[in-house]
Amino acid sequence: MNYTNMKVAGVRIQTGCTDKQLFSPACQEGDWRTWYIVFYHPFSEVPAVFLSPNGPAPNVAVVGIAQNVTTEGFDLCARNSDCTSGEAGFCWLAIGPA
Repeated sequence: MNYTNMKVAGVRIQTGCTDKQLFSPACQEGDWRTWYIVFYHPFSEVPAVFLSPNGPAPNVAVVGIAQNVTTEGFDLCARNSDCTSGEAGFCWLAIGPA
């Protein structure tokens, strides 16, 4: 994983990308995957988290959810909604008070 960390006028912005994982077709075992993301620098309050899937084209249709978001990190859970299997990862953006 790679990370970026910025602080602008009391706001901290952190970004990163996960490694890719193999997803099974939808509604089959292995269609869910989870990554635990640790923020490079903790936030002073729980940040807003935004997700975007990435992977080799053509991408499988994965949907990401930021769960259990804290000042120190979050669970990135994702499910394949596609009828085929394939690899995908995610890029994420967290914005909150420094």
